[in-house]
Amino acid sequence: SNYNEIKRPVYDKNNIRVGLIAYAPKISHELIKLVNNIVEINKNIIITVYGYISIEWFKIIFPSEQIKLDQYDNTNPVKLQDNILFIDSINYNNHSTALEILKLKIPFIGYLNKNRYHGLFSESLIKTIKMEDHLLSDNINTYTKLVELYTHDEISYYNFYNKFIKKLDESKILSDEHYTNNL
Repeated sequence: SNYNEIKRPVYDKNNIRVGLIAYAPKISHELIKLVNNIVEINKNIIITVYGYISIEWFKIIFPSEQIKLDQYDNTNPVKLQDNILFIDSINYNNHSTALEILKLKIPFIGYLNKNRYHGLFSESLIKTIKMEDHLLSDNINTYTKLVELYTHDEISYYNFYNKFIKKLDESKILSDEHYTNNL
C-alpha cells in the first residue's frame, strides 16, 4: 500500500466521517445494529462501508442515507483518510485492513470477542498500543457510546486522537526498524 501521503484526520462537525471495511460475509446482526445505532447519535455522522456488497441488499439492511457504500483498492488506501474513525466488523475482525488503518494513523474501535478466534486480532492490536480502555468494547451499547464520545465535538476528538497517536508511536507497532533490530 501507498502510505506516502498520510495526513491528520479532519474533523468536520457537519460531516463526521466514520469508516467500516467489510464485505458481505462479515455483515452480522450485531454489526447492522451497531451501524444503525451510530447514525442515530448525530444526523451529521456519515458511515462509509468499504466492501463488495450488492447495493440492493445493502439498502435493505442499511436504509439510512447516512450510510454509504464504497469500494477501495488496498494498494491505494488514500480514500480511507476521509474518515476520522473506523469501526470494526465485530464477529470477524479486520486483519490486514486494521493494520492499514493504523498505518494511516486513524483510530479504530475494536470489539472484544474472547470466544472467537477470528475476533481477536483487533483486541491484540489495540492492547499492543495500550489503548484497550479507549478502543475496545464488549457490547453494542458501550461501543455506540465510545463512538459518540469521540465524535461529539472537535476538541474531544482531537484530545482522543492526540492520545492515540502518542500511544501508537510509543508502541513502535508500525516500526519496521524496531522489528528487524529485535529479531
